[in-house]
Amino acid sequence: MEPFIDGGLFELLFIAGFAILVNFIFLKKYLLILFSLLIVAAPVILFFVQGNELYDWLVTLCLLNAVLLVVIIWKQKKERPAEPLFDTENMKRKLSEIRNKISHLFSKNAGAEKDKIKV
Repeated sequence: MEPFIDGGLFELLFIAGFAILVNFIFLKKYLLILFSLLIVAAPVILFFVQGNELYDWLVTLCLLNAVLLVVIIWKQKKERPAEPLFDTENMKRKLSEIRNKISHLFSKNAGAEKDKIKV
C-alpha cells in the first residue's frame, strides 16, 4: 500500500515540467542541435564497448531509433518553426484547476473541523 496518497499529482507535475523543458529545448535552435548530437552520439559510443552479436544488434536498433527521433523532431521544427512542441498553456490551466479544487476541498474540511471544535 502506498504510504502517501497523492492521486498521481507528482507524476502530473513531473510531466508538466518535462514538457516545459522539451519546449524550451525545441524553441532554441542551438539547444536542439546539441540535443540531436547527444541523442545520436550515445548509441555510437556504445559500439566501442565490447559485447556479443546480440549486443551489437541492440545498439544498432538504439542508433536507428535515435536517428528516427532526430529526423522527426527536425521535420516538426521545419514545419512549425516558432511554435512549441507541446501545448503547455492548456496543461498549466488544467493543473491550476486541479490545484484549486484540492485547496477548496481542504479549506472545506478545515472549516468543518473548526465547527466541530467550537461545539
